[in-house]
Amino acid sequence: MIIVLKGLKEYEINENIWKNYSNLISNLINDYKKINEKIICEEFEYTTIILIDKILNHKFHNKEKFSKVPKPLREEFNFEDYVSPYDNHFYKFFDYEYNSDGDVELLKFIKCTNFFDIPELFELSCAKMAELCRSISSNKFQNLFLHNKNLNK
Repeated sequence: MIIVLKGLKEYEINENIWKNYSNLISNLINDYKKINEKIICEEFEYTTIILIDKILNHKFHNKEKFSKVPKPLREEFNFEDYVSPYDNHFYKFFDYEYNSDGDVELLKFIKCTNFFDIPELFELSCAKMAELCRSISSNKFQNLFLHNKNLNK
C-alpha cells in the first residue's frame, strides 16, 4: 500500500504491519479490499515521513502493551507515573527540555495518530499534551492553539 504525501511524494507501507495497528488501514484492507492501493494524504499535511516513521518506531520497539492513563486525568497527573518505561522514553522527544518545539511537534503527532486511527497512541499523546499544557503560560497556550495557522488547517 502506498501513502501519497504532500508534494505527491509516495511512501510505501507494509499492509501486514499496519493492518493490525491502524484502524484506517485495517478498514481499507478488510472492508474495501484496497490492497496495493494508494492512500492520498496530500491534503493532510501532518502525514509526513518523519511522523509515520515515529509511529512505526513505537510499533516495532514497544514490546509491552500500550500504557493506559486514567480517565479523567487528575490535576496532579504525571505522565511518567502511568506509562511504561518505553513510552516514557518515547515521549521525551516532546518535552521542552529536549525539544523547544515539542508542543507543536506533539500536536502534529496527535493529528497524525488520529488520522490513521490508532486510538491507543492517540490517547497517550493527548495525555502527554495535557501534561505539557499545565506547564506553559497563557500566551504560549494561545500561540499554540489559537494563533498557529499551520496547525488550524
